[in-house]
Amino acid sequence: MKKNIFYKIHIALKPYKKRLIALMIMFAAVFLLGVYKDVKVSTLIDQRGWRNWTDDGSYGQVSIYFNHSLKVTPESIREYNYKIFKALQEAALKEEGDELIYSYSAPGYVDINRENKDLTVKAIGIGGKFFYFHPVQLVSGSYFDPESDMKDQIVIDEDTAWNLFGSSDIVGQSVYINGIPHYISGVVRRQNDKIAKAAGLSAPIVYVSFQTLVINGKVDSSSFDYEQIQTIDPDDDGSGYSGSSDSMSSDPSSGSAGDGSGKSSLAAPLSFGQRAAAETRSIVSSNVKEVGGIACYELIMPDMVDNYASNLVKETLGFKDNSDIMVLDSRTRFSFGSLINVFRAFPGRSMQLTEFSYPYWENIARGWEDILAIVVMTQLILAVLVFLLIVWIVVSWYNNRNWRTKDVIKKINDKIYDFQSHNKRRKSNDKIKKTS
Repeated sequence: MKKNIFYKIHIALKPYKKRLIALMIMFAAVFLLGVYKDVKVSTLIDQRGWRNWTDDGSYGQVSIYFNHSLKVTPESIREYNYKIFKALQEAALKEEGDELIYSYSAPGYVDINRENKDLTVKAIGIGGKFFYFHPVQLVSGSYFDPESDMKDQIVIDEDTAWNLFGSSDIVGQSVYINGIPHYISGVVRRQNDKIAKAAGLSAPIVYVSFQTLVINGKVDSSSFDYEQIQTIDPDDDGSGYSGSSDSMSSDPSSGSAGDGSGKSSLAAPLSFGQRAAAETRSIVSSNVKEVGGIACYELIMPDMVDNYASNLVKETLGFKDNSDIMVLDSRTRFSFGSLINVFRAFPGRSMQLTEFSYPYWENIARGWEDILAIVVMTQLILAVLVFLLIVWIVVSWYNNRNWRTKDVIKKINDKIYDFQSHNKRRKSNDKIKKTS
């Protein structure tokens, strides 16, 4: 019986063999494109901080980028944190004592010196839990805490390490930024694919505290007031400097921190306590809370409903979206619907009409948004073709049938009649048996 049914199906579908093969190929293509999209999104580590917190979809990662004209300071970030936390409390999503995971950053440049070697490199001035959001690949060492009292640590990339030391095994060694020693916490490997290079990772980059960048480097923002930095009193308790003033005349090119020998060999790393007590200037704490230049502010917060977190941020901070700030939700930005909207935004999406400068991680995300928008659009087109092809096969099969609809209806009615007759006979037989 089963063989007979399969044989009939085979005979019925034989005229549509080529169309069925095309249908299977397109269906497989839709599936594989979906897998490719999911795999690629999973490799974008800068967009997955929320997964490190919880993987159940109840939290999201919100990135806020500020217009250059806005003067966003560490004090501004403290105020934003307070407002957002209060809004979450009112919504019963946070309780007193809960932690709000956040980070902020500013792009810029620093001049790094070691012995007789000088480099000008891109720098990201960071605060909060920056490396929780951006776990760049470590080659050696570890990340540093931007919120610690000591602000004299630095994470450098492999190119910078080799250019200055001829090695990447240099954790604990020192470099000088504006005459101030900074101690290497870790060495990282830059992403080196085509999109990453185009996004801003084609040249060496380092990570320093926001204080180091604003005091000893240059912030790449029109809201940064260099003259304000000049008014900071180094003798103020909150100035961020400790140690003897005599050391200010020391030559940073004379060797590693505290060396003075001029030898090129690597000096023994200093411990935290040794750094704090060293007879040299070291950044200890911050008094730059009113200094602007912050370009990016990131949060991990409850987001049970799509775009709830981003909408709460917009309403709470009171900025005009897409004019003063750009708010993006990393959890939903690569969804099918969001990527279709990216595709629909062509070609205007590529036009820069506002004063925003995105960091490399956002440029990478936007580059992949463009690519994956094409992927999902291709998926959508193929899915439509699959549907149309199925309709074509069904219609063709129906038009070439060797039976009539009324014959099928008659046959079904006959089957129903036979079934009902069989039931009546069975019930009659049961009655006869009971009476006998």
